Amino acid sequence: MSRSMALLEEVRKTYGLDCAIVHVNSAQEPDPLVHAIYTCKMHASMSRMHADDQRSSPMTSSAAKAADDSTTIAASQEALKGARLSMLDVQRIQAYVREMITKSLVPYLERTVQQLGEHIASQRRGLTGRLLGAGRKWFSSRPSSDQVLSDHGIYPTTSLPFQTRRLADMAMHIRDYRLAAQMYEAARRDFQADQATLHSACAGEMYCLAQLLHATTTPAYHNSLTQLFLHVCDEYVSIRVGEFFALRGAVLYGTMQELVSDYEHMAMAYMRAAEFTDEIVRALLLEHASLAYLRMSRPHMRRSAAALLLAAAQYESCGQNELALRCYMRTADFYKACNTPLHDHSLFKMAHLVHSSGRMDDALAYLLPLLHGSLPELDAVLLHALETVTKYAHDTRVTLPVPLFQPGASYILQSTASDNGIPCVREKEPFHVQLTLRNPLGVEVALTNVALHFVSAHKNGHASSAQVNALGRLDDLTLGPHERRSVVAAAYVHDAKAEYVRLSHVTYTLAGMLHVQQDMSKHGKRLNSTLEQRRTRMYAPDLSLLARVRQDMPHVDMHVDVPTHAYVGELVHIRMRLVNTSVSNISSLTIKSIPAHMQCSCLTASELELPWNPSSSFTHAAPLPALQGGQEHEITFVYHVLSPGEQVLTWVLCYENAAHEHFEARMEQSLIAHVAMQAVARVRLTARREPLYGLAIDTKNCSSDTLTCDGITFVSPLWKAHTEASLPATLTAGDVLTTFVRLQPTLLPQNADIVTHMLNELHRYLSGKAYDSSLTTSMQIATHVSQLGHAHDPALTSMPSLYSASRYIQRQTELDRLYNFMPKRLAQRAFPLIGPNDVDLVLHWHDANHRRGQTLLCGVKVGIQHCTAQDMASLKTLLDLHGPSHAMYEETAREQAMIRGRLRHTPLGSVGMPLSVYANLDSVMLDQVPAAQSITLFIRNEAPWPLSFSLTLVQPTSQAGFAPWLGKLSHSGTVGAWTSCPIDVCVLVTEPGTFQLGNVQCQATLYDKEQAIKSWNVISAMDVLLVARLQV
Repeated sequence: MSRSMALLEEVRKTYGLDCAIVHVNSAQEPDPLVHAIYTCKMHASMSRMHADDQRSSPMTSSAAKAADDSTTIAASQEALKGARLSMLDVQRIQAYVREMITKSLVPYLERTVQQLGEHIASQRRGLTGRLLGAGRKWFSSRPSSDQVLSDHGIYPTTSLPFQTRRLADMAMHIRDYRLAAQMYEAARRDFQADQATLHSACAGEMYCLAQLLHATTTPAYHNSLTQLFLHVCDEYVSIRVGEFFALRGAVLYGTMQELVSDYEHMAMAYMRAAEFTDEIVRALLLEHASLAYLRMSRPHMRRSAAALLLAAAQYESCGQNELALRCYMRTADFYKACNTPLHDHSLFKMAHLVHSSGRMDDALAYLLPLLHGSLPELDAVLLHALETVTKYAHDTRVTLPVPLFQPGASYILQSTASDNGIPCVREKEPFHVQLTLRNPLGVEVALTNVALHFVSAHKNGHASSAQVNALGRLDDLTLGPHERRSVVAAAYVHDAKAEYVRLSHVTYTLAGMLHVQQDMSKHGKRLNSTLEQRRTRMYAPDLSLLARVRQDMPHVDMHVDVPTHAYVGELVHIRMRLVNTSVSNISSLTIKSIPAHMQCSCLTASELELPWNPSSSFTHAAPLPALQGGQEHEITFVYHVLSPGEQVLTWVLCYENAAHEHFEARMEQSLIAHVAMQAVARVRLTARREPLYGLAIDTKNCSSDTLTCDGITFVSPLWKAHTEASLPATLTAGDVLTTFVRLQPTLLPQNADIVTHMLNELHRYLSGKAYDSSLTTSMQIATHVSQLGHAHDPALTSMPSLYSASRYIQRQTELDRLYNFMPKRLAQRAFPLIGPNDVDLVLHWHDANHRRGQTLLCGVKVGIQHCTAQDMASLKTLLDLHGPSHAMYEETAREQAMIRGRLRHTPLGSVGMPLSVYANLDSVMLDQVPAAQSITLFIRNEAPWPLSFSLTLVQPTSQAGFAPWLGKLSHSGTVGAWTSCPIDVCVLVTEPGTFQLGNVQCQATLYDKEQAIKSWNVISAMDVLLVARLQV
């Protein structure tokens, strides 16, 4: 003990009075409690050392086991060495350590911080010191010792930057983070001034950490560290071994940002740290960044998914397939809702990873959602991947995300149907299903082994439990990129226990490798009759894929003989043979043909009267006689070809059996029509004193054969045709025949009210009144039929129903072009089948093979529209944009105003100037010049009502080539309907030659009961020349 006390005195003389001697090893025998404490402390210390060694140098399992054994032995040896410690010894050691920290270490740290603070403050205090320091730095001839040593990367302990950095470290130990941040910032500036990059970066890193630690204890914290942190990372990277330090700083910065709950900058730090490490650590850091984005107050899902996608790619590059698959699954869940190509990328990568691990079924499940259509190159890659996977996957039926078969456009085709519209079929007899396919891919695909599967069903379309044996087949087909096609598949019901069958699903093999099953269920019409149905989406059951199986169903076979080609204008005679192939008697037969200009009962008439609107007559079906079992009946249809191209002809046959059940048969055929004879008509006033019109018809042979134009028939409610031309005429390919006719107005009494009915109907609609069908449906329009040359027998004009149907088709095209701004129903009932001023032409022709045609040219407008003065007054009221409106809603009033405004620019509302000035001038012989020559001008009225006119002769501005007017220059009067009024005027002829007459200004006014209705004012030039000669 004396020796120990002497040693203590020597130590105190050297190190100070705080040194002490602890008395230990006072136990006579081992204490179990002390042994447990000692063993626990030593074992924890050795475990930490062993973990650090493993991180620095990985070992094999055997080496690790040997290390564990050595650790256990060492721990046991240490436990044996502490066997002499008593509990009193342990308390003495703990008291000594506690006293050393409180009385020695902490005061030392505080004293050192105070001394360093005073020293650094004295060095940096005052403007004079800073100026002198700057002068010594920049203007001294010898560098300072600090600078010399800093060039080698080492600062002496007495230098100001080193002392500042030491003070900052001491402040961190005593948790004065504010002082530490200030000192780190001061040291960083000094290091930057000395261009000590590594020291500057370390000081900047500690400054960021001190600021964040200060933020954990102080609520007043402003985040302005992002730019400094990025600058620190850049400084670390700029040195040779700085990437490790940049990684360390970024991870620490991110961890501290997590402490202050700033997850956005935490994610930014981890994203930055991922740039300074290898793939596996980079992936881990990217996952941390993704999680940080999700922990934000407003989670940033898109950035989180992007970071996770990058992490998955890093895991995949280093062979960590399970971790990569986990990341891709999370990104696929996010991008699925966004519907972006990144969802497809994630699924494709997932398929690739599970394929690498041999899980082919999972790979197929991930690849199937990608079959929705994309770029052709991507679709080709996808099909190749599917081909690879399906070779080794289990043989199962899959479902495509975008179906190839379109259930909405598919339905059962059958020649018979029950009264509620459900097709009826018989067992072991074929029926057909119309299927529509669409290829969503940008590459060509092949479909093989296509089969249609049926299930038993109830009458409302829902499936039942009855057994059914029905199957349909479709030939193999190939669909081009994005091709849409309709095909017809044949199906059979071999044995059915139920009364109804329904098409359930379709199976096929895609591209020869993928077995696909597609459900064919679909909704019916949307229900909206009740309030509940309007609030929620409710649909009626779909019956288009439902068929009724009957054993005793009557059946009628329809056989037609339709030519494959025809000419436009040809009257094609089609024979149809109806055969009752069943044993049941059939009655109440009716047949309807579509289009309307194909009719089976074309009655002839000597006069052609046309209905106002024949659309209602097209829906009527022609009655047929009853058919006994095995009996047949033949019908002949006449089809007038109107337009070129493919023409689809449809027949619908309705009949009843003995039980008065209603059935329906349908058939479609098509033919191709070509243009043979084409006609163009031109209208102009003739050079006569009376207002007569001339019509020039240019007839062209558009076929490659020689055609003969036999004659032309003119049909009009007002105009009669007169001509001296002679027909027939033969036209070779490309020849044009021009024929001139004169048109004379002849009013038929029954046609006087055509325009009146039109205006009344428009007035009723625009005033909001109800439609009165009795005013127009029974009205018939009489026509003049004028013939030039020979007409065919039977002529189209001798069959009023067929002529009406043919003209109705072309009239609808005209109405759609001129009156598309008004409701279609209003246009159909307001405007007649043929207008009062319309002229129709029927060209009769035949070829060398005696094929005859009657080409119809409709709607040649001639003259001012025939109406009365009262009709013009009614039209003026109708077109008044500011007239009274009785509409209940503002939208209706705006629609009525729009219709009125658009009507002003149609042939009905825009009535041109009805007066024209004509002069018939021949050569005049003069005795002397200058001389006054009298001429007669004729005021021609083209309108069907008398007009008051005022004619003013306008003197020419130039005398050269003109004959100026003489005498009275203003004339007025009244001219009757379709007549002319002569006016005598004089002109001055100064010399022999050819002269033009001056312009004329004509004003016309229409009166009704002494009230002006409409006025016109036009200035026009005289298009005749005056030739003057001197008598010899």
